[in-house]
Amino acid sequence: MNISLLHRYRYLRLNGLWLSPSEIPQRLSTHVDDLLSLDSLHCTSRVGTCVLLKVNNRFLGTCTQHQLIGRDPQWIGVNISDDRTVQTSGGYLAVQNADELIGDLALFDFTEAVSEDGLRADRFFALNGESIVANGDDVIGMVAFGYLDSDQRLTVEYEDRLPLGYQTTALHQVLRPLSCRYAGVGSDPTAFRFEIVDEVSGSYSGLSGGPIFAVVREKPLSFCLKFAGIVTHASAGLGWGIKADSIFSRISLREWA
Repeated sequence: MNISLLHRYRYLRLNGLWLSPSEIPQRLSTHVDDLLSLDSLHCTSRVGTCVLLKVNNRFLGTCTQHQLIGRDPQWIGVNISDDRTVQTSGGYLAVQNADELIGDLALFDFTEAVSEDGLRADRFFALNGESIVANGDDVIGMVAFGYLDSDQRLTVEYEDRLPLGYQTTALHQVLRPLSCRYAGVGSDPTAFRFEIVDEVSGSYSGLSGGPIFAVVREKPLSFCLKFAGIVTHASAGLGWGIKADSIFSRISLREWA
């Protein structure tokens, strides 16, 4: 289903708020960030997409473990409100379960950064029993968000005031929403499949770690938006995601280490 079709309806409910269809893309995009890595010289490089979630008063950045290969988790962070300063996390947790897709889940704790360092709490989507897709929900459409690698542009800028010139780079971040269809589940109870409706020129590289939100029909003309899960991988128009209820239950039942 194309998300633009929702404009025929007046309002949709999202986590207790009633929003007009035109407000939805911007509202959902506030919960998505481009995960960054700092090196020893405090230069930044892109890691990929992550989704910011609030669970039981913890503020977490969530992505996939395969995005972090070759990276030191203690130097992974997100931009704070001024979009210039990178805030690293206060702790890292990898879910150990190699037999299920949720074993690819990685979590960063930004609770301290929210309370002390200026990271805005409203950027984190509140995960609870009412805000996640449940078994039996009538899912009529989905939208995934991601910083696709092919969309990002790195520009080189020169400052001529110095004798030899001064070179800097600037990353122009582009977040893309992709309309999707629910495509069922397999044998893994923590995973689901989805089809990507929108055309993408090139690969889906960069979509991993991004959120998927579902449009759920509650009544014939009453709809709400719920968190469906996190993208792990996508190829040839078909993707896999970790189910929201599996993410919520694992975080809720496990102490932060």
